[in-house]
Amino acid sequence: MRGRCTLGLLFAILLFSGFAGAASAQDEGGMRFGFEGAFMSQDNWRGVNWTDGFVFQPNFWLTNGMFTFDVWGNMDLSDKNNAAGEFSRVNYTLSISPQTDMVHFNVGATHYTFPSIAGADTTEIFAGAKFVSLPFDPSITVFFDVDAAEGAYISLGAGGTLFGNNDITGLDWALNLGLATDGYNDLYYNTDDFAFNDLSLEVSRKFSMNRWYIKPAAGFSTLLDSDIRDSTSNEDNFWVGVFFGFAPPSD
Repeated sequence: MRGRCTLGLLFAILLFSGFAGAASAQDEGGMRFGFEGAFMSQDNWRGVNWTDGFVFQPNFWLTNGMFTFDVWGNMDLSDKNNAAGEFSRVNYTLSISPQTDMVHFNVGATHYTFPSIAGADTTEIFAGAKFVSLPFDPSITVFFDVDAAEGAYISLGAGGTLFGNNDITGLDWALNLGLATDGYNDLYYNTDDFAFNDLSLEVSRKFSMNRWYIKPAAGFSTLLDSDIRDSTSNEDNFWVGVFFGFAPPSD
């Protein structure tokens, strides 16, 4: 019963946030917010299958165009972690995103919590850059765990659109290669290797109507280092899902 009540309350918040966000978006110069919800076949993060079952992932953010406060959660919809209807992960992020015509920067901090599963709350600071003037928008982001791990995870990314303009026939794709230091891998995999951790590919198609959108997506991830692969029973993962939400107008 508690799980059903929590889920119902969450949908009510999502619905209210959408209508309030649509109204507040009329003023593009001030503070505004948006939300996104996702139903996914698993909770996959940096190649790790945290929940091997269906999940719901709401994401709320408040922004003035450069500064953003973001709250993201993962609600288990199955009982794989003995947490059905409960949030197994909730992340809080504060970031600043200055941009030039050539490079988009992103700097901030994320606090990770695990309300209903075993996990050490921790905090990462991060700094990244996406080079939008280059083919495939290559990017690099360094996440440094200042609490539980005292180590770094480095994300190397690229992306683009296949088969034409995304508004008509395009298919968005995003590729990510992750590597990490020994402190990070010791916390998450009980190995002290400095290694290439994971490789992932996600494809999606976004359908928009005004500020609302729906986005089917599918992805694949594989763990690369042999010691890391030996530490889990889910070395290779495939997932599907659908995102929906409301996005505030850009400055």
